[in-house]
Parts: sequence; C-alpha cells; structure tokens
Amino acid sequence: MCSVGRPGPMSCGNRRDSTGVGAQRVMNLMNAWRNQMLAALGAIGMRGVRRPRGEIGRTIWHRTEEAVFREVLGGSRPVSALPVLKIQTGGEGDFRWPQSLLLITQQQARTGLPPVESEWEYRFGASEGGFDRLAFAFELEMDPAHLPLANPAEFDLSLSLNRRADGRLQVVISVPWYGAEMSYGSVSLPVMLARARAAQAMNTLVSTGEGGYPEELTPYADHIITQVATGMFGVREETIRRARVVEIKYAQGAKPGLGGHLLGNKNTDSVARLREAVPGTSLFSPCPFHSVYSVEDHEKHVDWLKQVDERALISAKVSTPTDVDMVAVGIYYAFEVTSPSGGGPAVLTCTDKFGKEVRLAPGRRHVPSALNPARASREFQRGWEQTILLALDNGGAPSA
Repeated sequence: MCSVGRPGPMSCGNRRDSTGVGAQRVMNLMNAWRNQMLAALGAIGMRGVRRPRGEIGRTIWHRTEEAVFREVLGGSRPVSALPVLKIQTGGEGDFRWPQSLLLITQQQARTGLPPVESEWEYRFGASEGGFDRLAFAFELEMDPAHLPLANPAEFDLSLSLNRRADGRLQVVISVPWYGAEMSYGSVSLPVMLARARAAQAMNTLVSTGEGGYPEELTPYADHIITQVATGMFGVREETIRRARVVEIKYAQGAKPGLGGHLLGNKNTDSVARLREAVPGTSLFSPCPFHSVYSVEDHEKHVDWLKQVDERALISAKVSTPTDVDMVAVGIYYAFEVTSPSGGGPAVLTCTDKFGKEVRLAPGRRHVPSALNPARASREFQRGWEQTILLALDNGGAPSA
C-alpha cells in the first residue's frame, strides 16, 4: 500500500500529486505543439507562411508533386514494361546478386564475420563490381557473359564551374560531385580535415558549412567552399577572400522553415571562439536573411561578396519550395537544391508539411533554367538519391 492507500508494488509516498504531474505533462505536450507550429508557420513571419503554403493556403502533398514530376519527364510506365538485364544461363539471381552472394551475405548478417577460405566470391558477385539495377542501353543488346572492355582513363568526368568568361577563377573539379556542408561544431576538426584531404586527393571541393573557416583548413584552401549563412557565424572578409567558391545559404533541407540549430553542449570553447559566440549556448540561424526578401536584394548580396573577393565564384543554396522555379530564375551563378538530409525530417513528412522533396524539384526548374542565359553556370545539385538532373550538372555528397 502507498501513502494514499492505493495498492501497488512500489511506494508512492514521495511522489508528487498525480493531478499536478498529469497537468504538467499536458502543458509540456501543448508547448511542444506550439513550438512545432511556430517552426512550421510562424518563425519566419507571414512571408514564410505564404512560401510553403501558398497565397491561397495550398498545401504541398507528396502524391500530387510526384505526379507532376513524372508528367514533366513524360509520364510513367509499369515496372513490367521496363527493360531488364539478361539473367545468367543456368544460374540463379542476376549478375549483381547471384545465389552464392545472397547465401554469403545471409551468413555474414547472421554471424557478423566474412567467410573464411570460401570458394564463393562474397564482395562483388558476378558483375565485377557493377551496378545493382542500373543498366546502360548497350547492355540490353549484348551478351552479359562477354562484357566490353573499358579503360577508365578514357572517361572524363571533370566539370568546369565557371562558364561565364567574367574574369573570375576558372575552377575545374575532376568529378561531378563535392563534399556537402558540415559545419564546425556539428562535426569535429579531424572530420573536417579528413574531408578536406579527400577533396584534395580527388581534386574536388568540400564546404565548411556555416560554422566558420578553421585556420587548420588553410593548406587546403583551393578545395574549400566557405559558406555565408544567415547566422553569419565566423564570417570574416579574410576567410571569404581565401576561398575559391563562396556559398550563400538561404535555406536548408534538414530543417525547412526553421534554419540552423547548434545545441549548447556542442558549442564548446573552440567552437564558440570560431563562431564568435558565448560557449555553452545554443546557436540559431534564422531561416531567411532578414536583409534579402527579393531577387533584387539577392543581387545586392552577391555584389557585396563580389566586392569582398574579386576572384571567387559566388553560389547560392536554397531549399525546394513550390516556387523553386521562380527562385532559380534569379540565381546568379550556381544553384544548389538541398534535400531533406542531415538531421532533418523524413522525406514524406518534409514533402507533405514543408517543402518539395529534392528529386521533385529539377523538373520545375528545368524550363526557366534552360531559357535563362545565366543557366550556363548553374552547377550544384545535391540529394540522397540520383534522378534525371535536366538542367543540373553536379551532385553533392549528402552530409548525413
């Protein structure tokens, strides 16, 4: 029996009154709902409400946007109508996943160990490391047992990031992807250095994110993108001048409508010193730049950065709202569409409540991009899945 005469296996004499506890839990839940509503609708003002919802209260629904996206690409066909790769004669499974690889994979999942002295190949299957389901057109007409030889040295994947002949840097990366934004504080300095060294080895780029530009990255400056975000954390003229590519972050897919958020326990002394903040406090980046509310404001923003650094390429990063096509028209140099990656919400939640899933955006921005002369130097596309990129040229490795 407890102190109030109720039967139970545990004493409740020291517990608070159950009515008060229940009331507090209800209040906590209501406050959580309030914060979610503010984040989705009110945190960025009425302009932000109109952006995800539309002037007439339109809500973004995944199924509708999926249908629009497929229609742009010519509609869709049932899976049974799609061409498939030939199957090995007398074998089970396909070249990527033959029966032997399936059995070995099952064994590794059960034991956690690779097979010892196995006669079966347990890494590549019978495809010699080829794709799982992706097939090139010539593969559908050939005998899969006699694959043509291909010399990797004959393939050129390099990408020029400046096609405007404007006197600025001619930046060429060897592969059509780069390291996406991971800021100091969300990741440690060793992680940032490892990413910079990988970018240098592959002759591509990696972004600092919005947490500032650590001095330790200076030896890799030719492979660093520095970011100017809404919080302006660690943004200094010398770091802007150091970079070959400067990225303006207007929004991100991880937290649509809310902006960046670094928890206080991650804001250590070194992080706070670089971000010019107070250690131990949570740091927020507002969703919009409060000085940029139009294409004309964006133009002034770009001009400011061009004056600070007379040689760097200027890019802009936005999320994928319903008006992504109109945003694309106003972007100067590089256009990056960011998806729900990083610590953000699930894909369908993001699509249904906030913005467009990244793979649904290229179709909408293809037409204005193709017609706009500035299209010649729009480069960046980022997302966790690959799709037909249409007017987009480059992919970024997700930050998750």
